[in-house]
Amino acid sequence: RLLPLKPHPRSTLKLLKDMHAEPSRSFFVGDSDVDILTGQTAGMHTIGVTWGFRSREELAGLKPDLLADQPEEITAYIREVTGRLSG
Repeated sequence: RLLPLKPHPRSTLKLLKDMHAEPSRSFFVGDSDVDILTGQTAGMHTIGVTWGFRSREELAGLKPDLLADQPEEITAYIREVTGRLSG
């Protein structure tokens, strides 16, 4: 059975369910508007990366939870958020 394409959240939510993961405790990392919108519609934390498909300005306009210029920013943000969720 075919699933709708991103940014529709159905395929992402199915994957999370299959992995026994909660959207509110998960992260969608991407380099495009479609990636950010997919994560947002799925109820996930969103991280836009500036070294990919879209410009920094375009990604910033979508208001991801983090706009990363370096990979290290992603791991630091995930550690920060998961620490808050655990505490």
